[in-house]
Amino acid sequence: MNNKKTYDEIYLENLHEIFGATKQRSFGLLNLVANDVIADIGCGIGKDVWKMALSGARVFGIDHDPEFIRIAREKNGSPRIEYICCEANQIPLDSELLDKIRADRIFQHIDDPEPVIREAYRILKPGGNLQIIDADYLSMSMFLDDKELERKIIEAFACKRFNGGSQLRKIPGLLGANNFEISSISIDNYIFKGLEEASSLLRFDKVIKEEFTKGNISSREFDTWNLVKNQHFHLSVNLMLIMAKKLSI
Repeated sequence: MNNKKTYDEIYLENLHEIFGATKQRSFGLLNLVANDVIADIGCGIGKDVWKMALSGARVFGIDHDPEFIRIAREKNGSPRIEYICCEANQIPLDSELLDKIRADRIFQHIDDPEPVIREAYRILKPGGNLQIIDADYLSMSMFLDDKELERKIIEAFACKRFNGGSQLRKIPGLLGANNFEISSISIDNYIFKGLEEASSLLRFDKVIKEEFTKGNISSREFDTWNLVKNQHFHLSVNLMLIMAKKLSI
């Protein structure tokens, strides 16, 4: 797991609203019912955990950040919720305990997704469902005329900013290799209009300045960015939603 913290409570609250449509659809696909036992891996401040507990499910909120776990317990607690601070590949739950697992935008922060997938397999019951939601940063477009500059910006986010930002496309193959059967893969596209709105998701100016300082973006490209960033700037990015079922060995 990437332990470099690049987000805070306010950022998570903002993303909860930005990706609200995908979140709502993901809850429907989980088909939560009373007495389900589910884990939300990478639960952050626990807003999704609290919503899932309203179904009558027993929910474990899992996050490696102790501050987020503290906030979750304080703001989004319930008798049907237990919050656990741990890494996603070492979860202190019994094997074959869970009916369902939800992992929302955690794999972008993980260097090697396979140990997390194996841990999900361990704690799921046979036939249990794993849901993965994550941003496919390699799908991004800023609609820039300078395609080389756009390529460099995409690589800065997908391959450098997030440890696992370029890993999402490997996950379907890893699921199959670890005894999961994929039931569906779908894409939700989000368009952000203007740099300010796009920067609510990704900190463009900060990352581009870093790339310029490192010599990865030329002076000409840096000047081009400063010219175009406030002129008809749009960002397109896809969220991938994967549903998979644990098979018996």
